[in-house]
Amino acid sequence: MDSASACVITDNATTVVGKEFQALLKHWKIQHWANSRHHSQANPVERVNRTINACLRTYMQQDQRLWDTKINEVEEMLNTTIHSSTGYSPYHILYGHEKVTKGDEHLLDRDVRDISVDERNELRDDINKKLFHIVAKNLGKSYTKTTKVYNLRHKKFCLTYQIGQKIYKRNFKPSVAVAKYNAKYGPVYTPCVIIAKRGTSSYEVADENGKNLGVFSAADLRPGTASLK
Repeated sequence: MDSASACVITDNATTVVGKEFQALLKHWKIQHWANSRHHSQANPVERVNRTINACLRTYMQQDQRLWDTKINEVEEMLNTTIHSSTGYSPYHILYGHEKVTKGDEHLLDRDVRDISVDERNELRDDINKKLFHIVAKNLGKSYTKTTKVYNLRHKKFCLTYQIGQKIYKRNFKPSVAVAKYNAKYGPVYTPCVIIAKRGTSSYEVADENGKNLGVFSAADLRPGTASLK
């Protein structure tokens, strides 16, 4: 496997942080990047889901129960719409040309140059290689732009913490009727300790008893009163 692509980004679901999946990644020498908990901005899948929901919402004004009947239309729209970061539609990137949606867009035999199958395959591969480099260049420009915006709006003002420092973490505990716990009346923040830094603005934390709570964004952390030695 190419080392440049030997990386997988996931959420913190038990299926991907469990021993079996971790052993599989270790066997194939794949690096695992887990997103910060309760931080959907770092999850590209959640970003796509937000777009899908926005598209479905335009169809659901009359009857929200029919959302599943519009999945095919939304899928078609997303696959054939030009993406601002790549400059091409997902379909174009995958197949090397835009999707044919109308009959008069089909090429007839008389419109195709009289070349062999091998020549056509070679021409197609050449087009795909050029397309790959263009898309990679466009993604690089988009990354530079979004990184600059992110650093100005968030990272620049994000507090930094030291390992062993006592801090407070936003309380994400949900309401549990059986336990007679209502999240609205629970504490907004709970005490914990920094045990490691992950990435540029995320930290792995543990509760006061040493139990690992996972990785959280610095935006969900607040300074504590002291550092624990």
